[in-house]
Amino acid sequence: MGFYRNSDMFQFKDSKDDCVCDIVQNIVRAQKEVQEEGWNYSIRQLKKKDSLDPQYSTIPFILYTKEDGNPFIGSGIFQAPYHRNDTFFGCIESPVLRAKHFTKGSNCCVKVELLLPIANGCEIQPYSKDKHRVSAYFPEDTPVTDLLATGLCLTLDLKNFTGITCLDAITPISHEEFFEEERPQHSEYMDY
Repeated sequence: MGFYRNSDMFQFKDSKDDCVCDIVQNIVRAQKEVQEEGWNYSIRQLKKKDSLDPQYSTIPFILYTKEDGNPFIGSGIFQAPYHRNDTFFGCIESPVLRAKHFTKGSNCCVKVELLLPIANGCEIQPYSKDKHRVSAYFPEDTPVTDLLATGLCLTLDLKNFTGITCLDAITPISHEEFFEEERPQHSEYMDY
Protein backbone atom coordinates (compact mmCIF):
# COMPACT_ATOMS: atom_id res chain seq x y z
CA MET A 1 0.00 0.00 0.00
CA GLY A 2 1.43 3.40 -0.94
CA PHE A 3 0.65 6.97 -0.12
CA TYR A 4 0.80 10.33 -1.77
CA ARG A 5 1.26 13.89 -0.57
CA ASN A 6 -1.84 16.05 -0.80
CA SER A 7 -1.48 19.58 0.60
CA ASP A 8 0.83 18.35 3.35
CA MET A 9 -1.68 15.66 4.34
CA PHE A 10 -0.49 12.12 3.79
CA GLN A 11 -3.30 9.85 2.70
CA PHE A 12 -3.35 6.24 1.61
CA LYS A 13 -4.37 5.43 -1.95
CA ASP A 14 -6.50 2.52 -0.76
CA SER A 15 -9.32 3.64 1.51
CA LYS A 16 -8.86 2.00 4.88
CA ASP A 17 -10.23 2.69 8.36
CA ASP A 18 -6.79 2.68 10.00
CA CYS A 19 -4.99 5.09 7.65
CA VAL A 20 -3.67 7.24 10.53
CA CYS A 21 -2.34 4.08 12.23
CA ASP A 22 -0.69 2.96 8.99
CA ILE A 23 0.99 6.31 8.39
CA VAL A 24 2.37 6.50 11.94
CA GLN A 25 3.60 2.89 11.61
CA ASN A 26 5.52 3.98 8.49
CA ILE A 27 6.95 6.96 10.38
CA VAL A 28 8.08 4.78 13.31
CA ARG A 29 9.64 2.26 10.92
CA ALA A 30 11.55 4.96 8.99
CA GLN A 31 12.78 6.67 12.17
CA LYS A 32 13.91 3.31 13.58
CA GLU A 33 15.83 2.47 10.40
CA VAL A 34 17.63 5.82 10.50
CA GLN A 35 18.48 5.35 14.17
CA GLU A 36 19.68 1.75 13.82
CA GLU A 37 21.40 1.84 10.45
CA GLY A 38 22.53 5.42 10.10
CA TRP A 39 21.26 7.56 7.29
CA ASN A 40 19.46 5.81 4.48
CA TYR A 41 16.61 6.72 2.19
CA SER A 42 13.77 5.73 4.51
CA ILE A 43 12.69 9.21 5.46
CA ARG A 44 13.31 10.50 1.93
CA GLN A 45 11.02 7.78 0.58
CA LEU A 46 8.44 8.51 3.27
CA LYS A 47 8.48 12.24 2.61
CA LYS A 48 9.17 12.00 -1.17
CA LYS A 49 11.72 14.78 -0.85
CA ASP A 50 14.90 15.00 -2.89
CA SER A 51 17.38 16.56 -0.50
CA LEU A 52 17.25 15.71 3.16
CA ASP A 53 20.20 16.22 5.44
CA PRO A 54 21.45 12.92 6.92
CA GLN A 55 21.25 14.33 10.41
CA TYR A 56 17.44 14.28 10.38
CA SER A 57 15.95 11.67 12.68
CA THR A 58 12.30 12.61 13.14
CA ILE A 59 9.15 13.21 11.15
CA PRO A 60 7.02 15.41 13.40
CA PHE A 61 3.27 15.36 12.88
CA ILE A 62 -0.03 16.86 13.98
CA LEU A 63 -3.15 14.74 14.56
CA TYR A 64 -6.79 15.73 14.00
CA THR A 65 -9.57 14.29 16.19
CA LYS A 66 -12.50 12.25 14.87
CA GLU A 67 -14.86 14.01 17.26
CA ASP A 68 -14.67 17.47 15.70
CA GLY A 69 -11.74 17.51 13.24
CA ASN A 70 -9.78 19.91 15.42
CA PRO A 71 -6.06 19.50 15.97
CA PHE A 72 -5.06 17.46 19.00
CA ILE A 73 -3.13 19.59 21.48
CA GLY A 74 -1.10 17.26 23.69
CA SER A 75 -0.13 18.28 27.19
CA GLY A 76 2.28 17.06 29.83
CA ILE A 77 3.47 18.03 33.29
CA PHE A 78 7.12 18.58 34.15
CA GLN A 79 8.97 19.25 37.40
CA ALA A 80 11.85 21.74 37.46
CA PRO A 81 14.10 23.54 39.97
CA TYR A 82 12.71 26.70 41.53
CA HIS A 83 14.83 29.00 43.66
CA ARG A 84 17.33 27.20 45.86
CA ASN A 85 16.10 23.76 46.89
CA ASP A 86 12.49 24.03 45.80
CA THR A 87 10.88 22.64 42.69
CA PHE A 88 7.72 23.52 40.80
CA PHE A 89 5.37 21.75 38.41
CA GLY A 90 4.56 23.25 35.04
CA CYS A 91 2.50 22.31 32.01
CA ILE A 92 3.59 22.10 28.38
CA GLU A 93 1.11 22.02 25.52
CA SER A 94 1.87 21.44 21.85
CA PRO A 95 0.16 20.15 18.71
CA VAL A 96 3.46 18.73 17.40
CA LEU A 97 4.26 15.09 18.19
CA ARG A 98 7.03 12.58 17.57
CA ALA A 99 6.16 8.87 17.44
CA LYS A 100 8.41 6.83 19.74
CA HIS A 101 7.04 3.29 19.44
CA PHE A 102 3.84 1.26 19.40
CA THR A 103 2.76 -0.50 22.58
CA LYS A 104 3.39 -4.22 22.61
CA GLY A 105 0.78 -6.14 20.66
CA SER A 106 -0.91 -3.07 19.20
CA ASN A 107 -0.77 -1.48 15.77
CA CYS A 108 -2.73 1.65 16.74
CA CYS A 109 -1.69 2.43 20.33
CA VAL A 110 1.46 4.56 20.15
CA LYS A 111 3.73 6.36 22.60
CA VAL A 112 4.42 9.91 21.40
CA GLU A 113 6.63 12.70 22.69
CA LEU A 114 5.56 16.34 22.78
CA LEU A 115 7.73 18.56 20.58
CA LEU A 116 7.65 22.20 21.59
CA PRO A 117 7.92 24.93 18.93
CA ILE A 118 10.85 27.26 19.67
CA ALA A 119 11.33 30.84 18.42
CA ASN A 120 14.23 33.09 19.37
CA GLY A 121 15.42 30.53 21.93
CA CYS A 122 12.06 30.53 23.75
CA GLU A 123 8.98 28.34 23.68
CA ILE A 124 5.89 29.74 22.00
CA GLN A 125 3.22 30.62 24.57
CA PRO A 126 -0.10 31.36 22.85
CA TYR A 127 -2.97 32.93 24.72
CA SER A 128 -5.29 30.30 26.20
CA LYS A 129 -8.15 31.32 23.92
CA ASP A 130 -5.97 30.43 20.89
CA LYS A 131 -4.53 27.13 22.14
CA HIS A 132 -6.96 25.05 20.05
CA ARG A 133 -5.42 26.41 16.81
CA VAL A 134 -2.16 25.10 15.34
CA SER A 135 -1.39 28.57 13.97
CA ALA A 136 -1.15 29.89 17.55
CA TYR A 137 2.01 27.78 17.96
CA PHE A 138 3.49 29.03 14.67
CA PRO A 139 3.01 32.83 14.72
CA GLU A 140 3.80 34.85 11.60
CA ASP A 141 5.58 37.61 13.50
CA THR A 142 7.82 35.21 15.47
CA PRO A 143 8.99 32.41 13.16
CA VAL A 144 9.50 29.00 14.71
CA THR A 145 13.14 28.06 14.15
CA ASP A 146 13.27 24.65 15.82
CA LEU A 147 11.40 22.04 17.80
CA LEU A 148 12.37 20.98 21.32
CA ALA A 149 12.16 17.34 22.38
CA THR A 150 10.54 17.75 25.79
CA GLY A 151 10.92 14.20 27.06
CA LEU A 152 7.22 14.32 27.99
CA CYS A 153 5.39 11.35 26.50
CA LEU A 154 1.81 10.16 26.30
CA THR A 155 0.17 7.11 24.82
CA LEU A 156 -2.54 7.62 22.21
CA ASP A 157 -5.02 5.33 20.50
CA LEU A 158 -4.69 6.42 16.87
CA LYS A 159 -8.19 5.10 16.10
CA ASN A 160 -9.47 8.29 17.76
CA PHE A 161 -7.96 10.44 15.01
CA THR A 162 -9.22 11.09 11.52
CA GLY A 163 -6.30 12.97 9.99
CA ILE A 164 -2.57 13.58 10.20
CA THR A 165 -0.30 16.30 8.85
CA CYS A 166 3.37 15.38 8.56
CA LEU A 167 5.92 18.17 8.90
CA ASP A 168 9.32 18.17 7.23
CA ALA A 169 11.90 15.82 8.72
CA ILE A 170 14.12 17.35 11.42
CA THR A 171 16.28 16.47 14.38
CA PRO A 172 14.69 18.16 17.42
CA ILE A 173 16.87 19.89 20.00
CA SER A 174 17.17 17.68 23.07
CA HIS A 175 15.86 19.24 26.27
CA GLU A 176 19.28 18.65 27.90
CA GLU A 177 21.02 20.62 25.13
CA PHE A 178 18.37 23.35 25.20
CA PHE A 179 18.67 23.99 28.93
CA GLU A 180 22.50 23.82 28.92
CA GLU A 181 22.62 27.35 27.58
CA GLU A 182 21.13 30.22 29.51
CA ARG A 183 17.84 31.07 27.91
CA PRO A 184 15.01 33.41 28.83
CA GLN A 185 12.36 31.66 30.97
CA HIS A 186 9.42 32.12 28.58
CA SER A 187 8.52 34.16 25.56
CA GLU A 188 5.95 36.85 26.01
CA TYR A 189 2.37 35.83 25.40
CA MET A 190 1.43 36.72 21.91
CA ASP A 191 -1.87 37.90 20.50
CA TYR A 192 -2.84 36.31 17.19
